[in-house]
Amino acid sequence: MNGKPVLYTSSPKILRKNPHYQAKQLCDGFSFSAGSTCAFSCAYCLTPELLKKCSPLSPLSPFTLGGSVIRRRHAADILHRQLYDGRTYAAKYSDPNDRRVVLGSPQVDVGANEELSHETIEICRSILKATHWQIRLLSRGNLLPMIAEALKEHKERMIYGVSLSTLDESLAAALEAGTPTPAQRIASLHQLQNEGYRTCVVVGPILPQKEYRKFARDIFQAIRPMRCEHVWTEFISRHQSSVRTTAKALLQAGYTTLAYQLPDAMDGYRREGHARQAYLALVKKIAPHKLRFLHHCQGNSYQWWRPYENKGVILE
Repeated sequence: MNGKPVLYTSSPKILRKNPHYQAKQLCDGFSFSAGSTCAFSCAYCLTPELLKKCSPLSPLSPFTLGGSVIRRRHAADILHRQLYDGRTYAAKYSDPNDRRVVLGSPQVDVGANEELSHETIEICRSILKATHWQIRLLSRGNLLPMIAEALKEHKERMIYGVSLSTLDESLAAALEAGTPTPAQRIASLHQLQNEGYRTCVVVGPILPQKEYRKFARDIFQAIRPMRCEHVWTEFISRHQSSVRTTAKALLQAGYTTLAYQLPDAMDGYRREGHARQAYLALVKKIAPHKLRFLHHCQGNSYQWWRPYENKGVILE
């Protein structure tokens, strides 16, 4: 699938409580994932690294976790059992006042290809039938309009989120192997916006920039935040594994200077400076009530960020 071998695992749950993404305001408690590793191959992705600590998945040799697509058997059936009481067959979350937002997906891309998109459609239909929840879908692909068309009768309950880290085509190709180009993703976003669907955008992880004002201006023009409900942004993780694999991908693609500068830029004080520049540039272009700038404070930096918590900053 997408050039990767496919492995299947069993999972007791598809729908899970997810306080981490609730803290990011991407959902109201629940998220769903029909797989464990993605059909795309993004250099900065931390999922394979995190899964190495998960004993049921760690012995999956000869395939590496990041080099395979790990899907969960009978995902739709498992979800159905989670949504309905096994004895009475009544829906567990049928309160019409329960309008929580559920996120798909924190682990794998919901629209990496047509097969996975159809699986996502099936899962969404189950949730939409059994609950009154709203669903936020995030994808680095360009198939969200296809999913939206299949679920158009639930237009008011669906939020379609396009993810991108850069508008530079060659840089995206180096870091996000197998994904559609940024231009293709932006085109899908515009199509959704023009057809009146609810949209949001996730811009990240953001690499260090030479000109943050230009970066913010280009992002503003591309994503049309006035037509988005929210825009999430996040500077690249300082996790050593993410920095190392990102730098390696940059080096292999010929971005030598950036590859060697990245580890230094992620070091404490320097990373903090880049994050502040990124936020100050973005908040000038994206209204604070729409902006969701995610940031993990280091040392005594909280004092600097605290006044901006009511201006689009979410401190983790």
